[in-house]
Amino acid sequence: MIRAILDLLFVLSALVSWPVLALFFLFKPRWRRYLGLRIGKPPCFWRTTELRPIWIHGASVGETKLALALKDSLSKAMPDIPFVLTSLTPEGLDLLKDKSKGDFAVGMAPLDFSPIIDMFLARVRPRVLVLVETELWPNLLLSCRAADVPIVIANGRISDSNFPMYKLFKSLLAPIMAGINAVACQNEIYRKRFEYLGVSRGGLAITGSMKFDLSSPEVKENVSEVISNFKSGRPLIVFASTHQGEEKAAIDVLQKLEAKGFRPAIIVAPRHLQRGDEIAELLQRSSIPFIRRTQNNPLPSAKILLLDTLGELNSCFSLADAAFVGGSFAEVGGHNVLEPALAEIPVLFGPHVRNFRDETNLLINVGAGFSVKDENELAEKLAWLLSDPEAKSKAGLAGKNAVLENKGALTRTTSLIMRVLMEG
Repeated sequence: MIRAILDLLFVLSALVSWPVLALFFLFKPRWRRYLGLRIGKPPCFWRTTELRPIWIHGASVGETKLALALKDSLSKAMPDIPFVLTSLTPEGLDLLKDKSKGDFAVGMAPLDFSPIIDMFLARVRPRVLVLVETELWPNLLLSCRAADVPIVIANGRISDSNFPMYKLFKSLLAPIMAGINAVACQNEIYRKRFEYLGVSRGGLAITGSMKFDLSSPEVKENVSEVISNFKSGRPLIVFASTHQGEEKAAIDVLQKLEAKGFRPAIIVAPRHLQRGDEIAELLQRSSIPFIRRTQNNPLPSAKILLLDTLGELNSCFSLADAAFVGGSFAEVGGHNVLEPALAEIPVLFGPHVRNFRDETNLLINVGAGFSVKDENELAEKLAWLLSDPEAKSKAGLAGKNAVLENKGALTRTTSLIMRVLMEG
C-alpha cells in the first residue's frame, strides 16, 4: 500500500514538473545521456553471473570515493564476490568508470519508482544493498525489503539540517526505516537519530567516519610535473571544490596577498566541472593571467590554474602550501577537509560547514584547520601562514596526525556488512 502511494506521488510530481524537466534535459545534454541508466538500463560492464553481487551506492563524488574504499575492503575479505557500484551524478559515474577498468559494474541509481527499481533488482539480484551516508529513498528501501535484499547504511549520518524534516514525517518513515538491517553510524548523535526514526537498536553500531580511512592521496607523476612547473617556486594555494562566488573570492585573495608583497600561485578546482567555461570567463574579465588544465597551454605569466579535470586534486594538495575547501563561503555545507589535511598542509574553510562539522572541529582543535568568515580574513590567515613557515609546517603535521589517529571505521564497517551477510 505504501509503495502504491509513493508511486502515485512520483507520477503526479513528474506530470507537474515535466516542463521544467524537459528544459533541464534540453540544456543539460550530459544528464540526458545518463537518463537511460536511471530508468532500468543494466549497469556498465555488467556481466550476468551465478554469484549475486554486493551493490554499493553513493550519491556524489565524495560518497563515491567512500564506496570505492568500501568495495576494496570487502573484496579483500570476499575476493570471489562481484560488485555493482552506482552514483547519482555524472561526476560520480565518471569516477566509477575511471576506477573500474571493467573489474566491477558501474551505473546510475534507478529512479525511486517501484517498477523501475524492481526491474533493476531483478537484473542485478544483489545479495545486499549498502548505502553510503544518508540515501533514504523510500521506494528503494521498500522494494529491497520486498525482494529480501538486506540493507546496510555505511558512514551513517542524519545532518542537523535534515533531522527536523525527518522528525516531521516520523510516522510515515518508521515502517520504511524498520526495514534497514544495520547502520554503521559516525557517532552517538547520529545513532540516536536513526533509532528515533525507527531503525532497530540491535542494528545500530558506532563505527566512526570512513572519511579518515581513505587511502593516502593518489599522486600522479605527470600531473605533479605540470603543477610543479606552474608553481615555479611560488607559494601554492589550492581553492578546492569551489562553488559560485568562491572563484571571485580566490581572485580577491590573490590580489590582497600581492598587495602584501607575496607572489602566490593559485589553483581553482571547481566542484562541478561543467562550470569550467563560466569560471574561465570570470578570470578573463579579471585580466589575471590564467591557464586551463584541459588546454595544457604553458603560460609563464599565469597566476591562476583552472583545474577543470577529474582525479587530479590530490596531486595539487601534495605540492601546495595551504588549501581552502569550498562550499563553505557558499551556503552548501562544506566539502571534505580531510584530504588536504592528509597531504600535511593547513586547511582553511568558511563558516558554512554543517556537513563536515565533526571533521572541521577536529582540525580546529589540533591547530590544523582555520575557520574564516570572508575573503578578507582568509587573506590575512594565509599571509600569516606564508610568512611563518614553522607555524605552517606545524599545522600541516597536526592535521595529518589527526587523520591517521582516527582511522578504523572502514574495517569496522566491513565487519558489520559481513555480519549482515552471514545472518541473511
